[in-house]
Amino acid sequence: MSFERRQISWPRSNILYSTVIRSCAILGGPAQIAGVQASLIRNNSDGTFSLDELRDRIRKNPDCHEPYTTLVIIENTHNMCGGKVLPLDWIEKVKNISKEYNIPVHMDGARVINAAVYLKVPVERVVRDVDTVCFCLSISDMKSKTFQVDLSGVQTNI
Repeated sequence: MSFERRQISWPRSNILYSTVIRSCAILGGPAQIAGVQASLIRNNSDGTFSLDELRDRIRKNPDCHEPYTTLVIIENTHNMCGGKVLPLDWIEKVKNISKEYNIPVHMDGARVINAAVYLKVPVERVVRDVDTVCFCLSISDMKSKTFQVDLSGVQTNI
């Protein structure tokens, strides 16, 4: 959560993100740890979400009783959609919409290297249109293909 806390204006904030593993696994973590309210956008089967809904859900001038939008989070590859790789043009559109409102975009890129291999492009191209990215380095036991050890999580500001 540390990356999100640095990017948001605390305490009244709203994070828009796709229905990623975060919503299933961390439950009320954003509110408890970072003091932010999460607002989920339903995913399409390809891992993307409606850009029109994104635009509609951004709180531009809320009254004092509502949090304002300060961060958009996407996931690539999308775990809960079967490892789907997000289209690069869609990521660019998300960034353009967010940029209109001066809202940064964060990529949960635990498997971003897989996305780059699938798309046959460098990782820097996959993350070009986001402000921050978090990715994971892990090793697998090639015999069983089930044992994974998380070596570290790495975050960088782009």
